[in-house]
Amino acid sequence: MIVSVTAFQRVQRLNWRIRLTGLVSVVLIVGALTPWITYSDSDTGDEYVSGIDFIAGLLTILIGVSVIALLTSLHRGGRNADAGAVAALALLACGVMAATGIRYHQQDYSLDWGFWITAGASLSLLLTGLLLMGEHDEALGPPD
Repeated sequence: MIVSVTAFQRVQRLNWRIRLTGLVSVVLIVGALTPWITYSDSDTGDEYVSGIDFIAGLLTILIGVSVIALLTSLHRGGRNADAGAVAALALLACGVMAATGIRYHQQDYSLDWGFWITAGASLSLLLTGLLLMGEHDEALGPPD
């Protein structure tokens, strides 16, 4: 008997921590496509710049895709190092968002809603990465 399993059913079988981390990664990727900066132009009025127009936006997309790749490895019997890599990438995303926010907040630009969604997703990714690390607690061997 052949049983057909849909992608949705496969996702439902995943651990809730992996599902939550994957969802936050998707929000991080989508957030980079939304407006990050608003500035006023005297000729055309308000102009919006999306996150993908910045190197920071490209980095957040790359981080989100990398985390999803690590989650597939983690689901197939991954190690604690994979969960640690998720947390490290999330910390990198937080740093990128903080540096971008500091850089553009001091100028004549206004940080837009997409920036705050992406910043919140990077913080959430850090928390879910730490949750994954707690789940895969492996005892260290004796010191050499």
